[in-house]
Amino acid sequence: MLTSGIALFAADAGALLDNPVMRTKLALVLLAVTNALAFRWTWSRCIADWDRAPPLWARLQSGLSIVPWLAIPVAGRMIAYL
Repeated sequence: MLTSGIALFAADAGALLDNPVMRTKLALVLLAVTNALAFRWTWSRCIADWDRAPPLWARLQSGLSIVPWLAIPVAGRMIAYL
């Protein structure tokens, strides 16, 4: 998806940036990457102890992280319709 997305964006970047769904998609990518980096930074020190009991906040953060990652391709498909 990354390779084809970059190619499609490069073909018509000006019109895509005017599309509100594309801006939403870019915001979702930023949110998802920021969350992944925050997760890594926050929990990397204690991840060795997770075999017994992962922290509740870490489980919630990782569970909720699926939302933007699933919304990104949905937004990509919606770009053609708006």
